[in-house]
Amino acid sequence: MRAVQDGMPQREASRVFGVSVVSVERDVRLAREGRSLAPAKRPG
Repeated sequence: MRAVQDGMPQREASRVFGVSVVSVERDVRLAREGRSLAPAKRPG
């Protein structure tokens, strides 16, 4: 998220880090809301 916060476009960040644009968008939103970016526990 630091890269995006420092001005890197989300599409470029997704390509550089090998994740989807949707993942970058979600993580940016969670960081903005002050929520954890740690993986959620899987049910079961």
